[in-house]
Amino acid sequence: MLFSHKNHDELEIIKDCLEYYELNDLFLNQDQRYQYLKMELLNSNVVDFKAFKEFIQNTRGNNYTDFLIGTAYSNSINIKEHKHFEYRLLEEFLYIKFSFFTKKSVEQALKIINQYKDRPYLILDLRNSPGGYIDACMAFCRFFIKDIKELVTLYYKNKNTTYYSENRTPVGFKRINIFVNEQTASCSEITALTLRTNLDSVRLIGGRTKGKECGQEIIVNKSKKFSLIIASFIWKCENNGIKELQQLIHNDVEDSVQFVTEDDFFSTVLI
Repeated sequence: MLFSHKNHDELEIIKDCLEYYELNDLFLNQDQRYQYLKMELLNSNVVDFKAFKEFIQNTRGNNYTDFLIGTAYSNSINIKEHKHFEYRLLEEFLYIKFSFFTKKSVEQALKIINQYKDRPYLILDLRNSPGGYIDACMAFCRFFIKDIKELVTLYYKNKNTTYYSENRTPVGFKRINIFVNEQTASCSEITALTLRTNLDSVRLIGGRTKGKECGQEIIVNKSKKFSLIIASFIWKCENNGIKELQQLIHNDVEDSVQFVTEDDFFSTVLI
């Protein structure tokens, strides 16, 4: 694990974190002000984690970059302890809900979809889902797409990573309704846009999503009790991103419909 040297003091670890921050944070501007604050940090009489946290917060390009002290980042440490998938049958609909995209939750979902693939309609509920792991959400999307094509590209500071669909026989639903709200973010937004872009059967139901255009890398040091979180990439689906996702949501929903209660969502699709 990076920065896991138990015998290193805080200054040595901070220098490692600084190097990683500068190499990988997509939104970091290493301008004159940054260089001055960096010099001030390293030349201070006390260079500790608290000072480094303040430095990160004063120099970061957005709030998705951070340095946490005295806690392990919950989404990376306790992910296996939570249930992130649920389903139920509603008339002719199969309803599935992701609270987080993990390998396990996607495997569970695909097993259920296979079991009930004779149902004509699917509701995919991504409300209040902050995202998850990109590999997991891409594995889920591939399950529905027939042809080999580019799905999503991640644009890092020094590289690009592209995910493709596979040559497979997809599970086909007459209609896939995807529920979204203001807490739908990251991999959940990627999933919504990927399926809406590639499948004519998809309809987006709800209001604007979180609008998280970037993904993060999270480095957790349990022994020293800190987490370094870096905004490391921007994602695009066929050159489309958050702006296009919000427009598609607007296009799919009548202006007169307000999504406040649970019934507002289900009454839109359960006719």
